[in-house]
Amino acid sequence: MELKDIDIIDPDSFLSGAHHEMFKLLREQDPVHWTEEDDGPGFWSVTKLRDLQTVNRDVETYSSELGGTQRFNISDLDPDFDTRGKMLIDTDPPQHTRYRRIVNKGFTPRMIGLLEDHLQYRAELIVDEVIERGECDLVNDLAAELPLQAIAEMMGVPQEDRHLMFEWTNVMIGANDPEYTGEAGSSAEAREGSGAAVRLLERAGGQASQGPP
Repeated sequence: MELKDIDIIDPDSFLSGAHHEMFKLLREQDPVHWTEEDDGPGFWSVTKLRDLQTVNRDVETYSSELGGTQRFNISDLDPDFDTRGKMLIDTDPPQHTRYRRIVNKGFTPRMIGLLEDHLQYRAELIVDEVIERGECDLVNDLAAELPLQAIAEMMGVPQEDRHLMFEWTNVMIGANDPEYTGEAGSSAEAREGSGAAVRLLERAGGQASQGPP
């Protein structure tokens, strides 16, 4: 493989396992690599640990908020889906730090310890159900199911609504992905999913604030 053969956005490279050699070559010969996109603005790939640490720590030079973290042309983005300065991943300190402190409270060793036994029980139920059925979709029935149940538990979303949360989140995040919106560039379903997800979380928050019946 040579540098001219590298195509980071080709999913077949990852499916075949060729990405290991691809990133090894990048780290050796082009550790800060530019990728052109036919339908996007292009992007940089930083592939060496020390460079990544520099990018992560130097928020003045490398902003997550200024251009966002998604592969969109900002000028073409529906304003309703501009998450810069709003979503944790698309903010810079000090706002990012404030958000992270709030989120971190749910991931302390004590909080994780309280969830561990319960999630172990849920994991056993998930596997038992697949065994009983004799077949499964690996992603939907196993890989996604336990994290989905855990997130619903932590956020106070009723377990019976967890798949709605999963569906709406996919539509909201994949606003420009025809797999989720049915039409490339359509944001109507994404906007509807976003609103529904917010209402679900507001309802869960209201129930949590009232405490147990």
